[in-house]
Amino acid sequence: MASIVEPQPLEPPARRRPAFPHPGTRFEIIPEPYEPEYTGETEQGAAVRTSLFMLLCLVVFGVVAAVYIASMTGNLSVEGDNAVYIILAKAMATGHGYTNIQGPIPRVETQYPFVFPLMLLPIVRSFGVDAVLQMQMLVTGFALASFVAGVFLFRRWLSSGLLALAIMLATAESDLVWSFSHKVLTEIPYLFFTLLACLGVTRYAKQEHWRTWVGLFTALAAVVAFLTRTIGISMCAAIPLFLLFGPPLRLRGVDWRMRIGKAVATSLVMLILAGGWTVRNRIMFSGKGHNYIGQFFLKQAYVPDAGSVNSTGLVDRMSANTSYYATQFQRMIGGHFWDKVPFQSTLAHALLLITVLGFCYALIMRRTVAEFYVIGYVLIVLLWPWQDLRFAVPLMPFLFYYIALVISVPMMVLSRITPINPRVAAAMVLIPITIPTGVHTFHIAKTDREAGYHYQLDRLGEWPAYADWRDFHSAALWLKSHAQPGSTVINRSPNLFYLWTGLSSRNYSYTFDTSAVLRDMSSEHNDYVIVDDFRWTYTTDIYLKPVIRRFANRFVLLKRFHKTAIYRVAPR
Repeated sequence: MASIVEPQPLEPPARRRPAFPHPGTRFEIIPEPYEPEYTGETEQGAAVRTSLFMLLCLVVFGVVAAVYIASMTGNLSVEGDNAVYIILAKAMATGHGYTNIQGPIPRVETQYPFVFPLMLLPIVRSFGVDAVLQMQMLVTGFALASFVAGVFLFRRWLSSGLLALAIMLATAESDLVWSFSHKVLTEIPYLFFTLLACLGVTRYAKQEHWRTWVGLFTALAAVVAFLTRTIGISMCAAIPLFLLFGPPLRLRGVDWRMRIGKAVATSLVMLILAGGWTVRNRIMFSGKGHNYIGQFFLKQAYVPDAGSVNSTGLVDRMSANTSYYATQFQRMIGGHFWDKVPFQSTLAHALLLITVLGFCYALIMRRTVAEFYVIGYVLIVLLWPWQDLRFAVPLMPFLFYYIALVISVPMMVLSRITPINPRVAAAMVLIPITIPTGVHTFHIAKTDREAGYHYQLDRLGEWPAYADWRDFHSAALWLKSHAQPGSTVINRSPNLFYLWTGLSSRNYSYTFDTSAVLRDMSSEHNDYVIVDDFRWTYTTDIYLKPVIRRFANRFVLLKRFHKTAIYRVAPR
């Protein structure tokens, strides 16, 4: 009789080794996530601590939300880009497609990405272009969502909810971030999509397969960031670099096939979607207006006749931009509150040094996608023809993250001497440092609501309007009442002018050839010209005024508002 052989249990299949087994490198200094059993804390105590932390988060979020919501005014600021987004939303709402319709001849838009105008589309379609308050509500919603996303992100990176909350509180308190929290501009929505991409790639890096929904979500978040602001190309480049070279980085014991698979998968999605939009712009660009590549290679942004920049010019531009942002760094971090502090340059450089040290520490000891992203973002900003602190808004949470890392290091050393949680101690240091900035920002927000603070003829200003803007606005309203139907107006701020008046509007040519400027005016039968007295730009002085002086017989003065004048273009 044959013996019965007992079946042997099958060995479970070997699991594929994850590409990123843990969040840090083997040289990690920041401790692993806090666990109650290591300190003798009971489960009940841990539950109480968690409940208190959640309550603290809700209180902080409520205060930030109250200040941000109260800051909405329904007034359209005078940056100009906001008007472009609204006009593009109006074009889509009225069936013109993604077209700039402010001029006498509509032009397919190839410079501004479409995601933000697309988000404005339902508002413009339902309430019209004057629904500025509803548009501000949309942006403020993204500001508050960014606060929440940032807490989740930095909690994952730092294994400390309190320190993550401190970082985002410092970000929200900044009057630079606050000032954009309710403007109809793309900085805040772009920040939200950037944080989402960081969250996605952090989780995707730990997954054991290259084909996951999280990987697709990560690539899509980066693409949406790029289609909100073109500088999002830095995030699209950072994701595959992080997936390849994130920690732990060793020649052996790392599943390079998995890393390469993830990098290729995300890159393909981003290349198809972001690359498709770029190719579309290249094909549709008519040579009129602007595009970012053309502006980038100009030696001077507003002087095309100066020609293209060479390698030496790029180095000089980077040097000048570095000096500007280094000098303004205390304002980026602390806002205008720190303008009162003496030795501002010294303070700015000290804060910059602390932030750079935190960045270097993170790059070497605990790499995240942020380091790859910040390198690309900062490089683009330093090479860009314009200098503006608004470019720093999407970087603010990451800057405070690096400052928090620097604060954490001595706390870790101190924790070896006395029983303290170094991350909690770092949060307790960071929060008081940022309180004066928060109080100052709250004071500005309260003042911003006072009657008479805004210059409010129709809609103008997030700040008291300067005399040049008041005069330009008065000229626009005069033409709205007196211009012939179907007229076109040449002026320095055609986007805002079109929203205020509904009249076709465009800029004058930027060339020193006065005859060419006049021919460009008459080619589309433009009827009126506004000669402004703006102090924020020099283009009217060097391009428009010489034409009027030389061809005085072609311009008939109609109305003056102090130093701002309205002319009618006379026929030949």
